[in-house]
Amino acid sequence: MRTIAILVAGAALAAAPAAFADLEDDFAIGFTGSTGNLAVEFNFDEIAPLSFVSTAGFTGWISDDPGFANIVEDEADEDFFALAGPSSLGQANIAIRIVSVDPGFRVVDPLGFNPISGEPVGYVNPGEFFTLGVPNFDDHPFWTVDVNDWDGSTLEFGVSFQVIDLNEVYGDSEVYSAVFAIPSPGTSGLIALAGLVATRRRRF
Repeated sequence: MRTIAILVAGAALAAAPAAFADLEDDFAIGFTGSTGNLAVEFNFDEIAPLSFVSTAGFTGWISDDPGFANIVEDEADEDFFALAGPSSLGQANIAIRIVSVDPGFRVVDPLGFNPISGEPVGYVNPGEFFTLGVPNFDDHPFWTVDVNDWDGSTLEFGVSFQVIDLNEVYGDSEVYSAVFAIPSPGTSGLIALAGLVATRRRRF
C-alpha cells in the first residue's frame, strides 16, 4: 500500500492509504468465478471531479481518486470473488492497461510527482500499463489535465482501461470507461486561465 503525496503551493499534501474494507470510491478489483476473468466493481455512471492546482512543475486539474484496490471478501451472489494467493497456477501480478484517453487528458503513474521539480514522474499512454502487483494492493494514479493541453472549452474527459494479469493466472477484464470533469470557470476565470496558458507556453 502506498501513500500518495504531491506538492501544492509549497505544501505537501498526503493522501492517507484507504482501508481495503472501504472501496466505495475506488475501482474494486476481483474476478468473475464463472469465467476466471478479472473484473471491476464501480459506479461508472458517476463523474469524478478534478481540482485545480498550480505548482512549479504542474498547473492544471488533478485527482488521485478513484484508485485501484482489490476486494478482500467474496461476493458470491454476484459471481465476484477476491483474488486468491499463490496457487498451482502461480501468483497473480495485476496491472492496469490504458486503452484510450480523450485529448488533453493524461494519466500519471502512481509514483506521482518528482518531490524536487514537482513534475510528473511519468505518463501512462494508451497501450501502456502500470503495475499494481500482487494482492493486496491499493494504488492511485493521478488523473490530470494540464493547462497546456486544455483546449479552453472541454469540461469532461474520458479514459478507458483494462485490468490484466501479467502472470496470466486470471484472464483480462473487459474494457471499462470512466469520465472525469473539471469545474466550469466563470468568464473572469477563463480569461485568467487563458493568460496563464499563454505565459507558460512562452517559457518553452
